[in-house]
Amino acid sequence: MSLNSADTVWLLISSALVMLMTPGVALFYGGMVRRKNVLSTMMMSLVALALVGLLWMLYGYSLSFGPDIGGIIGGLDFVGLRQVVRLVDVVAFVTCVVCHACQNDLVAARDDTVDID
Repeated sequence: MSLNSADTVWLLISSALVMLMTPGVALFYGGMVRRKNVLSTMMMSLVALALVGLLWMLYGYSLSFGPDIGGIIGGLDFVGLRQVVRLVDVVAFVTCVVCHACQNDLVAARDDTVDID
């Protein structure tokens, strides 16, 4: 099976656009909190990019797409992205990062109930 250049370019462009959503989410939720919480809210999104990216490459891909164990969860055959050559998996990675950033920032936006000034 050979790689189609048009499909490869489309997947890379789509992944780059989804990856740009992480700073966008940071700016969006940074605008929803008080001035004193803006930096920490924005940093949660950017730290999610690094942390979830690392965890996805080490364990997440293998647990999601590895050979299943009992039909529930994947095995650890692809730990550290060993033997992974598919480009489609880049899309799964960036989607995982953006979802985690959204979850973190939603909690930060809801946690602004105590008024300490």
